[in-house]
Amino acid sequence: MRGLHIGVREPGNLYRFTRGNLYAAGFAGVALGIARGVFGAFVELARDKAPRDAEGVLRDSRVIQALVGEREAKLLTSRSLLTNTLAEMSAELEKRGAFTNSRVATLRLTSTLAIQQARNVVTALYQAAAATRFSKKIPLSAASATCTPPVSNRRVGSWGDPAGAGATNCGVHILSDHRALGG
Repeated sequence: MRGLHIGVREPGNLYRFTRGNLYAAGFAGVALGIARGVFGAFVELARDKAPRDAEGVLRDSRVIQALVGEREAKLLTSRSLLTNTLAEMSAELEKRGAFTNSRVATLRLTSTLAIQQARNVVTALYQAAAATRFSKKIPLSAASATCTPPVSNRRVGSWGDPAGAGATNCGVHILSDHRALGG
């Protein structure tokens, strides 16, 4: 690891973080930001939208209330865990001048968890929106396009599959301009 064995060129603790450390934290932050935006759009929609053949608006549904509460808890805990890990790493730099391997592993773990939780939040909210027949009213399709990269080229709609010219991620068919063809 560069930060543990090779000296840094600039003073300051920020320069003691490796590129891998910064990428992990940065990607997790971007994923959480996307999920927070989707969450806000869904809450706004649930406040005003009445699904077809239903009485009242979505916000009055116990299922939607539980979904929103659980997803907000996932976002808050993931963000808190990530920021606490970064704060602990900064404190360790102040005290020791370097990270332990355990701290680096913890950052990778918390970053991965935050990214996965963000993906799960976006997927659940998109599916809830599609289930109530108003998915075209909320801007979830662009976020959904990035929430699940394909794992192998055998999966239908994966990047390596020529038959999947429009990639399918999180149950959304994405066109090149990121418009959803339906939910």
